[in-house]
Amino acid sequence: MVFTGIYEHTIDSKNRLAIPSDIRKRLRSVVEGSDRDDEVVSLYVTPDESRRALCLWPKDRFEQRAAELDRSERSTREILPYERLFYSLANLAELDKQGRIRLPDTLLSMCAIGSEVTVLGVNDHMEVWNRQAWSQYMARMLDENPEVLMHPRQAMRRDPD
Repeated sequence: MVFTGIYEHTIDSKNRLAIPSDIRKRLRSVVEGSDRDDEVVSLYVTPDESRRALCLWPKDRFEQRAAELDRSERSTREILPYERLFYSLANLAELDKQGRIRLPDTLLSMCAIGSEVTVLGVNDHMEVWNRQAWSQYMARMLDENPEVLMHPRQAMRRDPD
């Protein structure tokens, strides 16, 4: 499943975020193997590397990444500090019947995310940004690096055409 799109949402007073309905439906059918509304869908919530956003990982993708890390050629001395922080901050959240997940207070605070958010599809995961921070980031990126929106074929090549 490839996540795409930009969605503006709000986080309610109980720190619940509604997952966009089209993504929710695809998660139910692809991740859990059913499009029934009573299927449990789980997402791992982690901070991104910049601590500006939260990443939402489908459970199977998160576990796949963990298995890939176990096979890493890096030394335990290099990997252990990362694992210690990354996995201790990760939280498993289940979608409720209304298609919402509860975001942890600590991660919302760490990433300075308020109630007005933008949810992004980012290939193999989703990201939740403070709406104003995302708007500023996108404007800056497009200003400073307009070629970032290159054609996908260019992104896969080493030599610029």
